[in-house]
Amino acid sequence: MARLLTICPYDLIPLRGGGALRSFHLLGQLARFHEVHAILFQSEASLRKEAEGYKVPDNVRIYSPIDTPAPRMWFDCLPRRIGPGLKYRWLRRSWQGPAEGELLSCHHLIRKVLGSQQIDAVVFEHRGTMKASPLVRRLCPSARLVLNTHNVDYRLMVEESSLGGTRECTPAMQKALARIQWEEDHLGRFVDAVWTCSEEDRRVLTAHNSIPCSVIPNGVDCSFFSFDANPSKAQSPFLIFTGALGTEANKDAVTWLIRDLWPRIVNERPDLRLLLVGAGMPAALAEEARAVPGVEVTGEVPDVRPYFQKASVALVPLRIGSGTRLKIMEAMAQGNPVISTGKGAEGLEVTDGEHLLLANESGSLVQTLLRLLSDPARFHRLRQSARSFVEQRYDWNVIGNLANQAIDEILR
Repeated sequence: MARLLTICPYDLIPLRGGGALRSFHLLGQLARFHEVHAILFQSEASLRKEAEGYKVPDNVRIYSPIDTPAPRMWFDCLPRRIGPGLKYRWLRRSWQGPAEGELLSCHHLIRKVLGSQQIDAVVFEHRGTMKASPLVRRLCPSARLVLNTHNVDYRLMVEESSLGGTRECTPAMQKALARIQWEEDHLGRFVDAVWTCSEEDRRVLTAHNSIPCSVIPNGVDCSFFSFDANPSKAQSPFLIFTGALGTEANKDAVTWLIRDLWPRIVNERPDLRLLLVGAGMPAALAEEARAVPGVEVTGEVPDVRPYFQKASVALVPLRIGSGTRLKIMEAMAQGNPVISTGKGAEGLEVTDGEHLLLANESGSLVQTLLRLLSDPARFHRLRQSARSFVEQRYDWNVIGNLANQAIDEILR
């Protein structure tokens, strides 16, 4: 058993969004095998409170800058336009890049943990917290450092600024893209190993890095998302699209869905209904979606499972994105057949026609859906095969074993 420190910038409880889900479940899986200390940017009281059956495991030692703010330093007496930047550069001993708020908020907790515990490995959740690596190396040179990536950020931002994205690629964004690309091309300067969500992400990130890289996939809690065995599920008129609807990838998918795909679908099947489930959809897009006949926008919901249970098919018409989509695995676990684009299913070891159905163009996607809804036998074969697949390959307990093996390897 090793002694680990993980630094996570996401709010974990309640679980909202793919980043929080990945960080929360990997934290719990590491705590199955190791002594875990965690710097989390939520109050300990909220993290210990159970929500939807989840809370941070009791054996995880929590340190929070919300509960224990950073003490004032002489940098804090300087004007705001220069004080935080100088403080950040002093902490990192580097003039490179803009000041990252995560390090400014938690540097005192990093010192506290590393000063009181003999930490064997530090896991940085997301690239932002990785900026603390120079401080960690100074305080604990023997610790092995791991970056747990959720996306290939450079590729994701390029896609968002091109196909379907709403962000204009300004000079400031171009500068940010260049900085992110440099960081992802030189990860060996920051950490000793990298975890990616998929083999595709591993291939991209190791093109310029020779450090060890393990694929630790996103997963699903198959005990939480229990299989809906309702034999009449194929007759439900409701289709579903879920996710954090404020992300560029999901906004683009919703736009394509309501403006192009949905009119084609209801032209053939006017009885069908569409559920758009998730928080964060921009007000203008939500208003446009609600004005479309047959479309229901739920906003944030406390539990997505009743909506999966209400629906027949889960649609994943993504055209941009990185990492892997937890929405696919949740739908598969609960027994909703999935129709996705290739981009939506990217990174998942799925087989078209066996675990889900793939289509990339509007016409083929609509026809794939209509054929599936008219074939109940295929509908049930597909969803049963998908459930067995995620149980064997993507349940979080299976992924936890992979994460533990990766920790053992880097410590050896």
